Amino acid sequence: MTGAEGLAHHAGLIATEWLAVGRYAFLVAVWAVTGFRTPRGLRGGAPPQELLTK
Repeated sequence: MTGAEGLAHHAGLIATEWLAVGRYAFLVAVWAVTGFRTPRGLRGGAPPQELLTK
């Protein structure tokens, strides 16, 4: 994420700054989902059904 932030700072464009903010928000959301699903999966002991049907 620091690459996008560095590009935004170097280019000085508002669009690249918002891109960096958006990518960071996406990263935080992914970590939140992972943080919620990992303990749930460990308690259940089985892989999610969507992984078994592929």
